[in-house]
Amino acid sequence: MKIDTIKSLAQIISLSSGLLATSQVGAANGYFDCPLTPTEFQVPIPNPDPPTTAGEFPTNLDEIFDYVLQNNIGFVKELLDHLPDHMRKNYAFVAKTRGLNKTSLEEPGLMLFGSDGRFMMNIGTIPSAPLFEVVDIAYLNDRGDWEFKSLDFRVSPPVLSPNGGNNNECRECHGKGGINSTGPMRPVWGNYLNWPGIFSDDGKHLEKITSAQVAALTRIKNGIQNQQRFHTIIPTFEFFDKVEQPIFLPDRQYGNSLTVANNEIGSAVAESIFKRAKRSPLYNQLREEYLALAYCGRVGKVSPEDKKKLINLIQEQGGTTEDITYRIDLGWMDIIRLWGLDPQHEFALHKLTNEYSTTTRHDTNWDASSGSLDEQVTLLVLLDLTKQNSQVDALLRNNLPSYEMTNCGTPFNMKGYLQHKVYANFTLKGNARQLARSSYYDINYTRFTETMENVKTELCALLTSEIGIDTPQPTVPDPVVELPTALSPQGIINMATPAFSWKEVPGTLHYAIVIYDNKGAIIANTRFDSNAVCAGGVCSVTRNIDVLMDGTYRWNVHVVNPDNSNGINSNTLGFTVETQTELPHQIIDACQQGQAPVGNVEILNSGNAMCLQDVSNGGQLQMHLYVPDNQVGSSLEIILKHGSGNSTLLYMYGNRPTNTVFDSKSNNPGNDEKLLIRNIKGGWNYIHVQAETFFSGVTLFTRFIH
Repeated sequence: MKIDTIKSLAQIISLSSGLLATSQVGAANGYFDCPLTPTEFQVPIPNPDPPTTAGEFPTNLDEIFDYVLQNNIGFVKELLDHLPDHMRKNYAFVAKTRGLNKTSLEEPGLMLFGSDGRFMMNIGTIPSAPLFEVVDIAYLNDRGDWEFKSLDFRVSPPVLSPNGGNNNECRECHGKGGINSTGPMRPVWGNYLNWPGIFSDDGKHLEKITSAQVAALTRIKNGIQNQQRFHTIIPTFEFFDKVEQPIFLPDRQYGNSLTVANNEIGSAVAESIFKRAKRSPLYNQLREEYLALAYCGRVGKVSPEDKKKLINLIQEQGGTTEDITYRIDLGWMDIIRLWGLDPQHEFALHKLTNEYSTTTRHDTNWDASSGSLDEQVTLLVLLDLTKQNSQVDALLRNNLPSYEMTNCGTPFNMKGYLQHKVYANFTLKGNARQLARSSYYDINYTRFTETMENVKTELCALLTSEIGIDTPQPTVPDPVVELPTALSPQGIINMATPAFSWKEVPGTLHYAIVIYDNKGAIIANTRFDSNAVCAGGVCSVTRNIDVLMDGTYRWNVHVVNPDNSNGINSNTLGFTVETQTELPHQIIDACQQGQAPVGNVEILNSGNAMCLQDVSNGGQLQMHLYVPDNQVGSSLEIILKHGSGNSTLLYMYGNRPTNTVFDSKSNNPGNDEKLLIRNIKGGWNYIHVQAETFFSGVTLFTRFIH
């Protein structure tokens, strides 16, 4: 959504800190939990680039072969058994391939691209195919170079090919110059809404599953399609094989599989281009000129006089001016060439590199979804420039982005929003990015040009004034802003009503404490008068929240501005409530106390423990609970305890749950299960207890919480 430029002095002062005073930062909006700061999501992320620890599967080609040998991995299936979750949750199915593996509509190939597109695996699934026991891997190393190798399990011990393949076969499709070249390689992937041969491309420029694709997807979902390959993926059972719907990936707030693949692969490719461009001795000298063409040329803010200056500069550096002469908004490609890269190779991801002769200028406009690949590179170059160009830096800090973040408004100034884009799409890697995507996703992450609309005139005036000038300026330091500091609680506590304390910010009149549950949902947001809760530089207050049961929570405190808008956030702390004996709802062992076991019954007396019948492996007990009008809107707590075996607790409103269709599910080892259903609806609510193994002596407890 486009918004008007903010110009008032009060807002400019607020903007300079990176956070907008009138923002809704931290508010949970539907399924999207808004980021707390440009580099902080509501879900805690301890390390944005988590290292591989001893014994973990390494998603890099420098370590994978040693890992395979150390773990005696002798088959592709065994390799897939070791994959981390973020590899298993990000996938696409290939019916037609231009690669070496055999695929078909009935037996699609499997492509795993991970949460960040930096480590991808192409896996054949037809047992009779010659390459069934070979995995092709594409890997973006930390230097910014793509490596393409194959891991061959047809021999023992397995063999890892040289970069480019044993016979340079990878270079034929991925390398600049074809099979006999030594030039840079890059991935091949379809344009947005145009993925020929990939499942959920309907051939009509829509991301929808076709009727012809459903049968194979249903077999994959049900675990009967090549269990040596597809066992590794984690499907979303409800949105996996529905005609006219996309395949939805798990643990993502936005999960359309092919669009996700474009966004994640596109960010990895943009990072590669940016890192290799920075190696050029001309990179620093030509940043403003690149931005003047890549952004200002696109928005019509390069004058004829400035165009002449740019052409002269490119020619003086020994470059070609074919693109800038053809059209000003394509002139950025002439700068890319001066940085030592070929734009027709680097940016046309939907074209095989052995199709180079057919690649046109138009093909360099590869589309991630809401923005093109070159826009992602422009984003990285612009933020890099702000480290030296104080005028550009100040301009971005003192204005708002022109597009709102999905469901979150404009919580950051323009610099903060661009920093958030880079943090979310480039800094976060592996399981850290997967965790962030489970909390929030901005569908405008790849949108750059429209985001900058509010500053295009001023920005382009600054950039074009620097044509031919390479005079780095020191960045204006960030203003020193005193923040509230959360002190306690943190760690494990044994109270359901903990005291919250934080370091006071002088001059603040009001604060608000925000508490989040373990899924990032806000369960409390309460304001306090500083005169009532602060003394001696420290503020403290006890919150008595009757739904703060045993479990894990996070909290922070923020300043409330004089206009009642949200101000600056503190750090975020986590704590776990383990009350043990304090809460009155300790669950008795109903079976041990001699209660008669019950089976498929209506639960009539909430608040009492019930002894459940023994259930064999695979069986289940089906119970139902009627919620009267006077309980509507309260919370329903459902707990399993005691006994032997292993049970799963399932809940659904209005219909009986199944193993794949449910509203809530708890599946811990043994019989220690708990669900909290908030804002419960009136009428029939269904509770099932599934036996993962034979269980006996299990107690079920339910109660309403107001």
